[in-house]
Amino acid sequence: MISSMTGYARQIKETDRGELTWALRSLNQRSLDIHINIPDQFRPVEAQYRRKLNESFERGRIDASLLFNRVSAGSETGLLDQAVLTSLFAHAEEVQKYSPDATALSIAEVLRWPGVISIDEEPDEAFFGLTLQLLDESIEELVMDRRREGGQVEEILQDRLKLFKSSCDEAGKLIPEAQQSLRERFKEKLEELNIEVDPGRWEQEIGLALTKLDVAEEIDRIHLHVVEFERVLAEDSIVGKRLGFLLQELVREVNTLGAKTLYFPLNSLTVDMKVILEQIREQVQNVE
Repeated sequence: MISSMTGYARQIKETDRGELTWALRSLNQRSLDIHINIPDQFRPVEAQYRRKLNESFERGRIDASLLFNRVSAGSETGLLDQAVLTSLFAHAEEVQKYSPDATALSIAEVLRWPGVISIDEEPDEAFFGLTLQLLDESIEELVMDRRREGGQVEEILQDRLKLFKSSCDEAGKLIPEAQQSLRERFKEKLEELNIEVDPGRWEQEIGLALTKLDVAEEIDRIHLHVVEFERVLAEDSIVGKRLGFLLQELVREVNTLGAKTLYFPLNSLTVDMKVILEQIREQVQNVE
């Protein structure tokens, strides 16, 4: 089953020091782009967080945020940081000069302000280990969420491929009609001009025109690319880039098919095929 590049995961763990929360969000990106937002006291293990994320994903933008809420950690004691308080009140006073109607900060808001309460006890190795374990659980949840969405994308792709193959088969059936239509147009043109033409020369010219109209090779290659697309789609691995490459090849062949055909029903069908390929492209962009 393929994986999508979009997903969300959130894991919470209560500890004797407070509440830990990892929130992971994944978005579309051509390559892997990891952004980590953590409190300063967890910087010593940031490299380990990043390594775990790098090892778990191949593509996409990953936004990972670690929150640490000490409110529930009743056993810890804290001190008010006078410098932070002074700066906070100075900024609040400045704001009220420009906006007299602004609501004053409540005590609860002041205490929740980052840095107002400084905790003497810093996280130790055991506590860092809890954050790493919780990150593993969050990554597992995100992987499953991306796989669930990937399953939905795969269903859409299979449905679009089915329509595309049907259109391709119809195009193949129209080739004899297109060739006959070309012969009739040549014949009508000669009759309008009332010119005597050597039958051998006429057949030669018709043959050259039909050669330019021959799209059997393009249709064969389209079928081959579709078969390979389906094979890759069925793989349980990272396939987004390969699907994108095969889609480019399909677009190229369909464009050639449309450029070579001089028969309106066939031209109209190639337009439909291009529309389907664009719908497929929109979905492939979301595949890891």
